[in-house]
Amino acid sequence: PYLQPGKMRHRVQIVEPTLTQDSMGGWSADQNIVLLTTWASIEPLTAAEKFAAHEFSSNVSHKIWIRDPRSALPGGISSNMQVWYDQRQFQVEGPLRPHEIPYAICLMCIEIDQSKNQQTNSPKESSL
Repeated sequence: PYLQPGKMRHRVQIVEPTLTQDSMGGWSADQNIVLLTTWASIEPLTAAEKFAAHEFSSNVSHKIWIRDPRSALPGGISSNMQVWYDQRQFQVEGPLRPHEIPYAICLMCIEIDQSKNQQTNSPKESSL
């Protein structure tokens, strides 16, 4: 297995949300710091991968391959970071290094969609 440069066609940003205190003493995550801009391959999980991903996280929807960013991000990529591509946002669930490839990282991600994928604590409305 190797990284295919031709598949790295998505220009993405690795972003770290930061908490800021508002005037009421609460915290909000409306500030974001772009840590890295790089090329990536964004792939939806196949049915078999979704089944296997349930052991990792039940909501993982995409895997995003990037070159290892250790030179730009000495601390690496963590699960509190996000990947932004075009108008889409992905929450990193965890970085993996399949097959011990030394120059690539696979980020297991959940696509953030404010209208459909965000879980709420409110009960479902009845259709009556």
